[in-house]
Amino acid sequence: MSSITFEDLTTKLEAVATLAGAASVIVGGIDDGDRIRDTVFPLVWFIPTTSTPANATVSRSFEVHIYDELNTGDTNQAAKWSSTEVIGLQIIANLKNNFDNREYEFTTGSMQAVTNEFENLLHGWVFTFEVLTPYTYDICD
Repeated sequence: MSSITFEDLTTKLEAVATLAGAASVIVGGIDDGDRIRDTVFPLVWFIPTTSTPANATVSRSFEVHIYDELNTGDTNQAAKWSSTEVIGLQIIANLKNNFDNREYEFTTGSMQAVTNEFENLLHGWVFTFEVLTPYTYDICD
């Protein structure tokens, strides 16, 4: 089994989010939030939260934010929650289909509906997931 780096994993996450219907994908910490202002929506934002090494594996956790913009004059928040929920469910399904093998173990928690602080114009969902990947620790690598 070959090691799976953080970069390998995030490249796969970006591809899965795009496949699910995201127009923009960000992988980064909370400090990257300023990038939202110039974003094409819907947006999927993967925020890495933990990386835990163990015997020949690494468990990596992410918080996922999925947002869509409520256009000026639009009051249909339910439509934005519905469309972003579908993106989240497709991401989860794609991750389970791509990760359910010997190379990866994927687990997820519940999704929570959110209205973002940016003038209540962003609506979507937040969920967390964990991926267990093989990683060989070798001081010579």
